[in-house]
Amino acid sequence: VITCDPEKGALAPECEAQCLKLSPGSVDFGALPVGITHTKKITARNCSTTRTVRIDDFRTQGAAFSISSWSLAEPPFKLQPGEDFFIEVAHAPGSEGSFSGEFLLESNLPEAQPRKVSLSGRGSTPLADNQCPVARGLAYIYGQPETAAKVLASASPGTIVLDGSLSEDRDGMIQFYEWSIRRAPPNSTARITGVSGPVARLEVLEPGSYELLLQVYDDQGVESCQPAQVFLSVCQDCDP
Repeated sequence: VITCDPEKGALAPECEAQCLKLSPGSVDFGALPVGITHTKKITARNCSTTRTVRIDDFRTQGAAFSISSWSLAEPPFKLQPGEDFFIEVAHAPGSEGSFSGEFLLESNLPEAQPRKVSLSGRGSTPLADNQCPVARGLAYIYGQPETAAKVLASASPGTIVLDGSLSEDRDGMIQFYEWSIRRAPPNSTARITGVSGPVARLEVLEPGSYELLLQVYDDQGVESCQPAQVFLSVCQDCDP
C-alpha cells in the first residue's frame, strides 16, 4: 500500500493521485447501411506524471458494437505516466434502427465502476450498386503547400499537413475521414491531430521514414476501395 507522507510535500510521487482519461467521451457512428462495418478510435491516457496505472480489461456492451483492435498488449498491462494507447471500436448494424451501447474499461483506479464511453449508431437500408469511394492523400510542409506530394522526402522535424481533400465518391459524398500512422521510427512520438477531417496535422520530431494511411467512408458507410498511402522521410539536418 502506498501512503502519502505529508513531510515530503504535496509534490511527492506517492501524493499524486492516479489519473486515467478516456477520449472522446462519446462516439456516434452515424447512419451505416446494414452489413457495413465502421471503426472509430478511443484513446486512454495515463494523465498522471508519476503514477503507473494498471489496465485490467476493456470490452463493449450492446448489440452491433465490438472491439476490433488495440495498440498495446493484451490486458492486464501497465500504462506508464503520460503514456496512452488506443482501442478501435467497430459498429456493424445487422438490421435497420437505432443502436446504443458502451465501451467499458477496468483499471486499478479506486473508482467502484469501470470508466465508460457511450456508443451510438443507426442501421439503414443500403443503396443498390453503391460504389466505394476513392481515397487520395498528400502531405506538405506546414506553410508550404507547393511541396504537396504523395511521397514527401527530406522534410525537417516539425509540422506536416496531411491533405485528403481530393478524395471523392462518384455516387454520393464522403462522410468520414480516418488518418492513421501505419509505420514510424522506433520510439516515435509522432501524433496526428484532426484525424477525422480531410486535412490533418502530423507533428514529427524523430528523423526516419513514416507511412500514413487515409481511409474514407461515403454517406452510406461504404469504405474506400483501398486506403491512400502517404510516405514521409524526415531528416535531422537537411535542406528541403
